[in-house]
Amino acid sequence: MPDHAANALPFTPQQAPPIAGNWQVPPAMTPPTATAEQLAKPHQRVLLHNTSEIQSHVIQDRYLQFHTMAPGAKVEVDMLVTAIANLHNLARTDRGYYMSGPNAGQPFPPHPVRIVDLPPIQSRPDDLAAALAQREASIAAREAALIEKELKLNAAVK
Repeated sequence: MPDHAANALPFTPQQAPPIAGNWQVPPAMTPPTATAEQLAKPHQRVLLHNTSEIQSHVIQDRYLQFHTMAPGAKVEVDMLVTAIANLHNLARTDRGYYMSGPNAGQPFPPHPVRIVDLPPIQSRPDDLAAALAQREASIAAREAALIEKELKLNAAVK
């Protein structure tokens, strides 16, 4: 028997089973609607400016509707105060650093969508130093616990 005959299907093309089984078309997605709880949260109208020269951005308002901002566009949007604070926080230059790649060690650029008439948040080296100190203390405590556990296991084996 030839090699290709061993790999032949046991049925003819007219009897071929369906490729994907019984799948259905997914239902159409309904757009999100704001709940009464969402609308009761503190909110404010702000003028946003997309400072990027090449990238569009999508912003969600308090009614859960999306607004596409073309490069250089300004849009007035009614946003939740928490979303405004988050967007303002993303404009910081010390919000993180690239861990790998061609930009390794360099800070993330500030978010290009800015709130007009709201100055950027200044870098917070004191907060960063405190966070790093807390992280180092946490790592040291974990290492001490692991060393203690390893010593107990080694003593139990002997």
